[in-house]
Amino acid sequence: TVIHSDTASGNAVYTLNYTDAATLLVVPRAQWNKGQEATRESMKKIKVIMPFTWLGAHPDTGSEFINHFVVNWCKDEKIDFSRSRPNRKNDNMYVEERNGHVIRKTIGYITLNCVEAVDALNELYDILTPYLMHFVAVRRMIEKERLGSKYRRVYEKTAKTPYQRILEHPEIDIEIKEKLRQEHAKLNPLILKKEIERRIKKVYDVQKRHGQRD
Repeated sequence: TVIHSDTASGNAVYTLNYTDAATLLVVPRAQWNKGQEATRESMKKIKVIMPFTWLGAHPDTGSEFINHFVVNWCKDEKIDFSRSRPNRKNDNMYVEERNGHVIRKTIGYITLNCVEAVDALNELYDILTPYLMHFVAVRRMIEKERLGSKYRRVYEKTAKTPYQRILEHPEIDIEIKEKLRQEHAKLNPLILKKEIERRIKKVYDVQKRHGQRD
């Protein structure tokens, strides 16, 4: 499991991005600032949303993660906690990859600097998470190597949705898989996509109405 917070510095809305290394499931949550308590609350919410048990957390080296609030919460929840090596982004290659393909691709590079945008962004993530899980196939990045000023990336040959990977995973309970099958049968990707677009517009409208201008 890899976690990463991503946005501009200062007073802003941040996205805490959970990426599961085994299934490539992405669960983003928005929070106001990178404070310890805000980060812990986002992790609590992510744990509730996840369709399976959270066994381990491997965050980046940001101070929002390496603190007693998060470490003690993981201990209480029986989540193994490990940390990345400084200046070794390959330790977090799954989340670094998904940040670009999911968070920035969906939201863009807008800075959300009003607290009102937190709820609007989480409303978007509430729809984006099942859409990505059930209908967006991805290829796992197997290797990332820096060659001078460029990177060489190696991917799986076959793209699969996180939903497919969950169904194929031998360690996930049959009951969990059956529940996801029932949810999958009720979802319509076109309807979800339209709702995602509507909620993206709402995020921008909230920022325009309440946010600080540069």
